[in-house]
This record gives sequence, structure tokens and C-alpha cells, in this order.
Amino acid sequence: MPRPTTAGLAVPFPALQVSVFIVTTATIASLFINSPPLWVLLRFFIPPVIDTPEPRSSISSRFTHNVNASVSSITSVTSLSTVGGPMVSSSDGLPSSRQYWRLQTGNYGMGNSRKEGYPTLLLSASPALTLHASHALLNLRGPSNNQLPSYEASAHAQFRALIYAAAASVRTPSIFSCPLLPLLACEPSLLASPQEGQKNHPWLFYTRHAAMLSERKGARRRAALWYLSAADKLEKTGIKPLAMHFFRKAHDLYQSPPQKDVSPSFWESEAKNPTDWRGFEAVLPGIEHELGRLLYTTGDTEGAVRYFLGLLRPSSSPQLPPHVAAIIANGNVSPSPPQASTDKVYMEDFRVAFKHFRATEGDRWKAANLKLPATFCRAKQTRVRFPGDAVEGESTEWDKRECDWSNFWSSRGKEKLEKSGKAAVDEAFWIDLVLRNPLDVEVTLSGLTVRVKDTSSEDPDSIAEFVEVEVIDDIILGARDTRTIPVSARCTKPASLVITHVMYNFLSLLPTVESLAVRGRRLHDTPHQRQNTIYAPDVLINVEVEEAGQRLHAHFIDDRHLVLAQGEHKRQQLWLTNSGMRSIGELWVLAGEDDEIWVDIDQDSTADSSEPPSILPSTSEVLHSSNSLAPQIPFLIPLEAVHGSPSLGPGEEVQIPIILHAAHSSEQGLCILFVFREAGASSFHCARVTRRYEVRPIIRVAASSQPSQSSDHSFIINVEVENVSSSSNVVLSQISALSAVWICAPLAETTIDTIPPHQIHRLSLGANACADSSCSSDMGDSMISVHTPAIRHFIHSGRRNLTARSTTLAHPDIPPHLHRSIFPLYNPSSVDVLVFWELPTQGRSGHILISGLTLGAHHAALKEVVEAAENAKVKRSMYAETRRERAAILEAVRDCEWNAEMDPVGIAVQGDVTIEHDFSKGPCHAPVIFTLRNYSLTHPSRIVLKLSANLPDSTRTSDLLQPQYTGRLTHRRILAPSELLTIPAKLWITRPGCYALEDGV
Repeated sequence: MPRPTTAGLAVPFPALQVSVFIVTTATIASLFINSPPLWVLLRFFIPPVIDTPEPRSSISSRFTHNVNASVSSITSVTSLSTVGGPMVSSSDGLPSSRQYWRLQTGNYGMGNSRKEGYPTLLLSASPALTLHASHALLNLRGPSNNQLPSYEASAHAQFRALIYAAAASVRTPSIFSCPLLPLLACEPSLLASPQEGQKNHPWLFYTRHAAMLSERKGARRRAALWYLSAADKLEKTGIKPLAMHFFRKAHDLYQSPPQKDVSPSFWESEAKNPTDWRGFEAVLPGIEHELGRLLYTTGDTEGAVRYFLGLLRPSSSPQLPPHVAAIIANGNVSPSPPQASTDKVYMEDFRVAFKHFRATEGDRWKAANLKLPATFCRAKQTRVRFPGDAVEGESTEWDKRECDWSNFWSSRGKEKLEKSGKAAVDEAFWIDLVLRNPLDVEVTLSGLTVRVKDTSSEDPDSIAEFVEVEVIDDIILGARDTRTIPVSARCTKPASLVITHVMYNFLSLLPTVESLAVRGRRLHDTPHQRQNTIYAPDVLINVEVEEAGQRLHAHFIDDRHLVLAQGEHKRQQLWLTNSGMRSIGELWVLAGEDDEIWVDIDQDSTADSSEPPSILPSTSEVLHSSNSLAPQIPFLIPLEAVHGSPSLGPGEEVQIPIILHAAHSSEQGLCILFVFREAGASSFHCARVTRRYEVRPIIRVAASSQPSQSSDHSFIINVEVENVSSSSNVVLSQISALSAVWICAPLAETTIDTIPPHQIHRLSLGANACADSSCSSDMGDSMISVHTPAIRHFIHSGRRNLTARSTTLAHPDIPPHLHRSIFPLYNPSSVDVLVFWELPTQGRSGHILISGLTLGAHHAALKEVVEAAENAKVKRSMYAETRRERAAILEAVRDCEWNAEMDPVGIAVQGDVTIEHDFSKGPCHAPVIFTLRNYSLTHPSRIVLKLSANLPDSTRTSDLLQPQYTGRLTHRRILAPSELLTIPAKLWITRPGCYALEDGV
């Protein structure tokens, strides 16, 4: 008979090898349960093991989220390394097998007796040995026969029992029915199938018994780790059923929730379910992946698919951004790169296994009831959009438009604006599905659609046949990507619909259905509801479909991306279509407060405002204004003028021309609300349209002012225009100054010419107070009238926007809606500069308005009001914030432009710059003229001019000589508002030099 060898020990019978393994199981139990010195003693009882060295690898490399090298891991099986190193023989020089049998029997002679290399004891087994072993096992159980089944014998008793069982199991299988055998924690299948076990490493059973004892002590994760070691070794040696058994044991241990003795109120405060435990997620995916691969290789495709499908679930742990995940606790950047996600491996394995399952099992996959653990649709973010709703634009913007309309119409009638909330028959509406990929891998969804149910149907799974729903194919979602997918639907009859589910094919293989129901609100109405967690019924998406009544569709004819120059006038055409069943007799247009648009319709038919601005011979015009910060009111479109009929019938269309003024350089959006109705007593309906456009700067305009030294003008205004474009020559058509009390004129004859790129054009204007209530003057060869409706509207809107922004910055504590009741639009002393430009080669033109110049003296008009408010007796408030806000408002009013104060009198000295005189003939007199001007437009000023005859050197302010005046040295006058006064004086000059004339005043 051949001599089979296993683990370095020659044994003639397979059953003996099982006995050896059982001994090692008890030994490892003593190793991990009892004290360490016992292991030193028992190591001499273990037969030598000679194993092939294998490379070591970490267990976590397979049972954590580390990715394998290949995409699909079904066809490649990896294995753990051996738990322990190879055993060696004893230190006394004797063969370990001989020493083992010698110590087992207590007879050194019998233990050392050999016949052809085999122990004599094994070759001469007899019934006496069996009886001796049975008696020894019964004695180990103890004198009492009432021990519970869970009674655990001591380590010594277990060890001796294993030794007796090993010796007696050669010829007497009945030993396995001993009552003490369950205490040994050995699987009967292992003892009954020694042929499978003879290929295994003895350390496999060490870890198996250590796992059992660790589980009894409550160390579940430690026990699961030993199960994983044993399972991996079994998988490596090819015993897959037993490996799957150990993998499942470890999986059950990692899934069992820990014992947490916390208050029941903790779970309620954290809004968590105490039974909602997903297990140890750092290890479970690796175990489930191994089980799926083993099931796939053993032919259980359905079980493998279930495991692979269960792996495609999002992790419950929060995902850190890449830049945060790379930082360790001490703030240093981790040198190791971030680990790749295993979702790609799991998904590829699922794809391969499921394709094989569908190809080999026929329609069995339909009855398997496979469900995707991850959800892609965000039910709370799903919305229904009707044709009247705009795709773009913030909801707050549209709410603001509707609120502005309600405020405007509240003083004119009681009709309400019906908001969009119903669909029309044979009219498409859209269900905007928000899809988010919870996995770290690209996912393809096909056949995306929704399930629409009629609310009158009693069958919960019924589908409304009269609703046509779009089906979208091949939607690709990147890793952690979020997209909004609109699904169109059309109903052929009036009905009440509810959208219940979203359906799609995951990876074009697995049909998936997700519910769109959102959990209702938490109920707190009754004591029972407040003491328990009770929610209202789930909320579904409902859609009401009615007969098409009044419907209006609006869109821009040219919807290309707009790139405008700052200040450009852009003409656009809006196309309106009545898609309802009733006519429209009243149509209003409402834009935002900051939007500068003009509906270019000539209601009087006296002039065509679509033509270029009129050229008038006059050089000044009077512009009338409401001087109010109130926003523009909605514009009523005269259907008779644009359509030729007082109403817009069903199916009829009309074009509305508008002019857009791009006032500010940025990326902007235009949101226009159309409000319409059929007759004078019906409710209003609305339609929306949006347009995105980009505004780029083309010229930069700056303006500054200073008091004039000349008697011809009170102030000098310096205007600087710079062409900031890189390739376009800008032509300045006209520069106008707008003011209520100042009139401006150029200081010199100038011709406004073309400004090349990156060049600057400068112009100086003289400003004087005018007697008219409003003044406007230009500096061009031809006059562009500000009375053109579009220009007049843009000037008012631009000025309002500038004033509103500056007022908001200056008075942040005053609500913006109260500004129109407190502050006017124009400051009487302000001057606005209006620069018209054009690009002749491109046919583009526009204007830029510069505001902020304030000329003249001010006299703190609000000083008394502020002092009265500060000294007024008010009730003491218990809130400190109220007092701080009140103080902030008073401080802002004190520092605002309406409370500015300055010296109203300006003085200028005029005299000959150079005087030639022969001082050998004596001193001489030089005439000097002092010009005094009262810059105040409302208050007279009392002045006293004192000239010095002899100034001490200590008062010298410069290196120039001190002047000496003769004649009348004191002058007293009263200057009327804006009055100019000249006072002559004589300067006594005794020596040549340069004199500082101002030092003597």
C-alpha cells in the first residue's frame, strides 16, 4: 500500500489524519482562550507541519473596499495567506510524531516502538483501547449527569478528550456518538469526511475552534476574522462548499448589531430606527463579493447575482471630498494616493453574472424578483412643468413678478392672477426627474419613463391608457453625477392623474421601478401623535388636466446666444401664439425692476420709433420726470396697433418688438411675464419667457468736477472716455449733460471724433446755474433728442437703478420697499452725463449714463431733524438690537448726501502774472482783483474780506514773499445765492521777487 503523507506525518489510514486535526483544534482553543504558558506546553503535543511557504498578504486586501487589478473578478480567485508560519520539530531532537505518541500513551517504550516507520500502537488497535477511551470521556464529563447542553468543559478536559478520540477513532466510529463530543465544537461533517480534510492545513481548524470560542465570549468581530481565515484557506485548497459555510458564518457575525444600552429617547431624537443596522460595512462588501464569486463558480448563478446586486448600494458613511480625504488628523497630506472605488468591479461582475443568468435560465430571472438596492431618482426634487412655466429663471424671480403684478392691479380691480397648475388636453407637460448616481462608477439607464395612474381607478397598478408618456433611452450618469431629465406626457381627455413610479432598465438589463411617493409630514395634532412617531399619508405628484381655455406661448424669434456691448440698444422680436380655445382681449408685459426694456410700439401712430433717433436742430431740451424711485409699471400692449384686431383669437399669432438696453457688463438673464385675459371681468393668466445674454464693456466713462477759477463758469466738469475694446473704433455721437439746476457747455470748440482702441478722449464742460426748472445740453454737431420714447424710458430706468443701488448701500437698515416713499429720484444739484456711441461698421449703437456728480454748496438740510431724533424721549426697549438699529439709521442719515455741508464761498485772486518795474525809482503799486462767489443755490452768504498791510514772517506759508496791501483793507458784503462779487485791491511792492497773494487774505 502506498504511504500517503500529509503535513509531514506518515499515517496509513485517513481517519488518523482527522484525529490529528482534532487534536490541533483543541490546542488552538487553549492557545486563544487559556493563558499563554499553556501554548508553550501544548506545542510539544502537535505533530510537525511542513508547509510550502507562501507570500503573506493582509486579510483586509480582500474583505475591504480595495479594488482588484482586473475589472471582473469572477474568473480569477485570490486567496489569503497562511495564518501562521510552518511548525518545526521539537528541540530535543526526537521526531515530533514519535514524541506525540510517546506522551499520549504515557509509555515511552510503546511510543518509541516502530514497525516499518509506523507507530506500533496504531497497527495493533483493539477493543480494549476503545473501551478505555469511552470510559475516559465519561469521566471527563464529571460525576453529575444534569449539566445543561451548553455546559462547556475545561480546556484540559477538551484536550484529553481529543487525544482519546484520536486513538479510538481508528477502528471504532461509534466513538463519535459520545455525549461529550458536542463540547469539542467539531463539525460532524469534518469527522465524517476525512478525505476532504486531509488536504487542509491544520491551522484551518485552529482558527475554526478559536472562532467558536471567541463567539461564545461575545467577541464577534474577532470570531468573524477567524472564520474568514479558515474560509479563505479552504477556498485556496478548493473546498468551496465549506469555504462558503465559513464565509456565511463570518457574514452573519458582521451583520449582527452590537448591544447598545441607550435610552429609547435617543433613537427618537436622532430620528433613527434601532433595528436599522446594515452591519460592518467596511468588511461586508468584501465577504459578499467572495460569496458571489464562489456561487458563480459552483453553478448557483441566481445566488451570485443576488450577492452582486446587493453590493451595488450606496455607502451609509459620509463621502469626504478628495481634498479633505487626503488630509490626515495632524493636518499633513497623506503620502498614499486615495484608494480606488470597488463599485466598478462589483458592477462588472453583476453585468457578467446577470447576462449569463438571463441567457441560461430563460425566464427564471423574471420570477427571481431582483431589486436594485440603490435609488437613482430623487422623489422630493421631482417637479411637474407646464407649457406656461419657463425652463430657466429662479422661482423667487417669478414669485417677485407675480407679486409686483398683484400690487399693481390691487388698486385697479379685484381679479386675481391664476397661477399655472393645470395641464390642457392634447398639450404636452413635463415631469422633471432629478437623477443622482449614488455609485462611484458610470451608470447607463435605458427605457426611462414614468407610470401615470388615473385617480378614479381602484387598481393601484393600473396605467392610464389615454396618457402618452415619453420613453428616453441611454442616459449616462457619471460617478456621483446629478442630472435633471424631463419626461414629456400628453393627455387626450380631461382627467385627474397621479404620477406614482419611475421605471428604467439598469445597465439595459435589470428592469427597475422606483416610487415617487414622498413621506408625509410628522403629525403632532393629538397626544397619541405627539407621543409616537406618526406621519401623514405619502404625498404623490398630482396633475389636473382640463380643457384648453386660455393659453399663450411666448418665445424669442432669434434665440441665439447674445453678446452685447455695454450700453447697446438691441432690438428683439417676441412671438406670441394663442394656443387656447378662447380669445385674448387684454395683454400686459411685466419685466424686472432692474431690466431696461422698451416695448417699441407707436400707439399714437404719429412717429415711427423703430427708426433711428431723430436729429433736432436745438442744442437743449427740457426733460420731465416723476422724480420717484417707484419701479416701472406693467406695459399694456395695444393689440389693435400690432395685430389689427382688438383681440387675439385661438391659433392666431403676433410679433411684439422690444428694445433691450444692456446697462451693466456681466452675464445677465431677462425674465418677462405676460399677463392676459379674455374680457374685462375674467381672471388673469400668465405666460413666461426668459433670455440669457452677456454684456461686455466697450467704453469706460469717468466724470469729475471742481470749482471754476473763471468768472464765466461756476464749476468745471471733466469727462474722460476710454475705448477699452481691442479692435473696434468707437464713434462718440453725442455727450449730453442732464441736471435740474445746472446747464453745461463745452469750454472750447471741440469735435467729437472716432476713438481708436485703447485711446482716451477728454472733454471739459463749464456748468452754470440756470433759471429753468430742468436743463439738458449736448456737445455734438447734431442733437439726439432725449424725447424719443425709448431714450426717455432708458434714462429714467437707468437713473432709477443707479439711485436705488446707492440708496441701498447708504441706508442698509431701511427696507428697500420704503425707499420710494422717503428718497426722491434726482438730487436737484446733481449732474448726469449721457454718452452716446456707435459702431458704424457693425450697425450697433447705444448710450452710457454716468451719475453721481453733485455741484454747489449744501447746508445740512437734515441737521435739525437728526438732532431732534437724537434728543427725543423714546420708550426704552428691552432689546439692544433695536437701539443699535436706530443709532445706525441716524448715523446713515447724518452722513448721506442730503445732509452734506460745505463752505459756500469761494475766492479767486486775479492779477498780472509778471510786472516789470525799475525799483531805483521807488516802490510801485500792482492791481489785484479778488473774485468771491457764493456757490449756494438757496442761501445768501455774509462775507468779510480782510487784507493785511504787513504780515510777520511767522505767518509765512511758503518761500514766496509776503504781500502788503494798501488802501481799503476790510470789505464786508452779503452775497446772494450764486452771486459773483469782484473786489479790487492794491499791492504795495517794495522789492523784486515772487509774492504769494493769498497769504495776505
